[in-house]
Amino acid sequence: MVPGPGDQEFRELIAKAEGLLRRVHDKATEIVNNVNRILGMVPGFVGNGIRSGTERLLGLLNNIHRELDKYLGKPGWPPALLSAGNEWADRVGAPVSATAGAADPDLSPILDEWKGAAADAYKRILGPQQKAILAIKKEFSDVIHSALTATAAAIVLWWGSIVVALVALVGGLIAAVGSTATVFGAPAGPVIGVAACLAFLAALATGHATLLGVTAVQDGNLRDKLAEWGAFGGESWPISTASKLQDGTLRDPGVPDDTDWRLRP
Repeated sequence: MVPGPGDQEFRELIAKAEGLLRRVHDKATEIVNNVNRILGMVPGFVGNGIRSGTERLLGLLNNIHRELDKYLGKPGWPPALLSAGNEWADRVGAPVSATAGAADPDLSPILDEWKGAAADAYKRILGPQQKAILAIKKEFSDVIHSALTATAAAIVLWWGSIVVALVALVGGLIAAVGSTATVFGAPAGPVIGVAACLAFLAALATGHATLLGVTAVQDGNLRDKLAEWGAFGGESWPISTASKLQDGTLRDPGVPDDTDWRLRP
């Protein structure tokens, strides 16, 4: 089983992002209030520049809110992915692979006691059966487990990066609030805020591209494995019967038949 964030831990991560987004809104409100107050205290040409910069800042903040609202509405759920991956590993891959020994010709107790054409046919059947059994874990359950685990980890890292970027954005807006609180600092305030917004949007785009890259790779891995049927000799389970197994009686010296089973000397 692969450990990872539980429901509560992931909810707390999302809640932290939501809390930081509310702080972004609060700081934006403070900047607007400061700018409205300062505009009546500075010449028109200075005020126009401050107003224009503030409008750009608010446009970027609205864009950030729209983008994050989309993600917060559908944040993904790593705990569910990890749980499903562990189920494939623990309840499919492990128990199925544990039965592979029963299909190992070298470990078969039957072949220790019997020989002949039918026994040889039985031995030939065991090999493909064992290969197919082992493939259930190696080619399917392990790959599914790995894909779900990697995707879950990518989602957690994605939200972690958003939280870090939001912390930086809040820091930039706090600086912008302080700058717009004074007449002499007001012109630089919107510029500081805009720079913080652009840095956040760049981090958001990078994180989004990384997440999409991980999910695309894992989706490709799953599709490739589901298209591989080499272990099964086609799109079906290997046959477990052969014509020479139709006669399974003990060797009868009076009836020559090379398909009879007979005890090893």
